[in-house]
Amino acid sequence: MNSLASTVGHELKVALRQLYGPQFRDLILFGSYTRNTFHDESDVDFAVVLQDDAFSASAEILRITPYSTEIGIRHHVAVSILPVSSHKLQQSAFPVYQAIRTEGIHI
Repeated sequence: MNSLASTVGHELKVALRQLYGPQFRDLILFGSYTRNTFHDESDVDFAVVLQDDAFSASAEILRITPYSTEIGIRHHVAVSILPVSSHKLQQSAFPVYQAIRTEGIHI
């Protein structure tokens, strides 16, 4: 794994554990940084896996964005987040979730 993605991921994971407590299940890197196809303008994509199914992805993005933005600014990279329940991640047939399951790297 790329050192930038690793550093950003570990910092984000610390913030998410503080933000969500036991609701936070996992942080998974996916996208160009897992396939080693990233370039200077690539964002770093993370799936934020939460225990509960009953949440609004857009509300959780707003909740996480201050942390991901601060970390991104500190490391000069855009950080993209995709909140998902552990159940949906395991069961969904959507291509993005299939890609996370097959190529994702757990932080």
